[in-house]
Amino acid sequence: MNIRPSYGRALGALGVACFVLITLVVAYRFTPPIAWRVGEQDAFVFNGFHDLETANQILFRWSDGASAVRLPQVGQSTFGLVALQTWGPGTLPPVPLTIVANQERLLTTSMHGLRVLHLLVPGQVIAGGDVHFDLLSPTWRPANDQRDLGIGIARVSWQSSRPLLPPVQQLWVLPTLALSLALLLTRLGLNSVTAGVSGALV
Repeated sequence: MNIRPSYGRALGALGVACFVLITLVVAYRFTPPIAWRVGEQDAFVFNGFHDLETANQILFRWSDGASAVRLPQVGQSTFGLVALQTWGPGTLPPVPLTIVANQERLLTTSMHGLRVLHLLVPGQVIAGGDVHFDLLSPTWRPANDQRDLGIGIARVSWQSSRPLLPPVQQLWVLPTLALSLALLLTRLGLNSVTAGVSGALV
């Protein structure tokens, strides 16, 4: 029995998985700072906020006192820097705000008017690759408005320290997926080159 073709297919598929892994690591190492404004990918980033509003030509959302900002798959690094463009009610006394990231308190401050909050996020908070910020504050109600409002948010930006590695989940899921697809395509009769390219493009 000639096992060399099977061995070659397996080796080729393994090469595809290694290529995907290396590409992923290199891509994360050169990832630039990322920014999200409200109105952009809100379903993924801004959770539990009220509808979009505009004040002083700034688009923002009010929190409900326990809203959250989620930054998915930002990678693993020694620390991260986050900037939150926030908005406190200017007609009321300052509103206390506590920011908790993955159950670790990062900041307690008072909000009044437009502010940009800069936070240093330690590596253990972002060990899994995702960062979840809870914005905790008392709520208030404007005149003729039944909503419970906390503080407003307009923009969030994130910058990781170097070296930056992909999230653990991506380190094994994507190469495994590419390996499985390449092996499947070779079993279906495609040559190893075609199967390898298809697996890498997954």
